[in-house]
Amino acid sequence: MTLSILLLSSIYFALPCWIFNMSAALLTPLGRVFPQLKRINIPIDMGLTWNGSPLIGPSRTYLGLLVAFIVGALWFYIGGDTYAFFKTTLAFIGVVGASFIKRRLKIKSGARAYIMDQVDYLFITALIFYVFSLEKWQILLTALLITAIAHPVVCYVAYKLHLKDSPF
Repeated sequence: MTLSILLLSSIYFALPCWIFNMSAALLTPLGRVFPQLKRINIPIDMGLTWNGSPLIGPSRTYLGLLVAFIVGALWFYIGGDTYAFFKTTLAFIGVVGASFIKRRLKIKSGARAYIMDQVDYLFITALIFYVFSLEKWQILLTALLITAIAHPVVCYVAYKLHLKDSPF
């Protein structure tokens, strides 16, 4: 496999997950335009706690899950990726899982957690695709590396554009 094929395949693999992750930053401005969205912007954990800490936290919502489904469906139709819906759903599970782990480590919602913040949404997707041999490990590893490098840059730009509340 040539380097260009590896990079393009890795980008194609990760793109629905990247779009899903970036779409979360658009929920805040969309909420201002469409206040009706607040009805489904309910935390997945419904405010439950475990040992005095939130189970997951307020930023993982049913609206985010809906966005994962929508992005997956759109990428299936636009990008022709038969696994797009599966990828974005796994990405959402990865984000929720990382939030659960962060709460157990007493890291507050929105606080920085290096590496976990950069690849949480793609890690679980890559892991499942590796375990079930749905994609070559080189493509998965390259997708994770690209994500770990590009994610902080994209977050900083989104912060400067006032699409995110923090630069990470």
